Amino acid sequence: LAMEIFSYRIAKAVGAARVALQGLDAVVFTGGIGASDPITRASVAGLIRFLGCELDPDANAKNGAESAGRISSPDSTPALFALPVNEESAMFEACKPLL
Repeated sequence: LAMEIFSYRIAKAVGAARVALQGLDAVVFTGGIGASDPITRASVAGLIRFLGCELDPDANAKNGAESAGRISSPDSTPALFALPVNEESAMFEACKPLL
C-alpha cells in the first residue's frame, strides 16, 4: 500500500507539472529510488500512461542505477528516462565556491 501511495503521489506531481508547464517533453526518474527501482518506475509510468507515456519494459529493466538511458518506447510522448546522479558530488560542486 505504501508503494502504491508513493507512486500515486509521484504521478500526481507529474500531472501537476504538465499543467504548470503547459506540456512535458520528458519525465526523468533520478535519485536513489528513481534511478534504481524499475518496479517503481513501471508503477508510475502506468499511472501516467494517459499522458502518452509508453514504458519499454526491457529498457526499464536494464537502465537505472548503473547506466542512464531512455526507458520509454520510441512513440512515447513525453519520453521517459532513468538517470543516475551523484548527489554528494552535486552538493560539493554547489558549495565549492563558498569554501
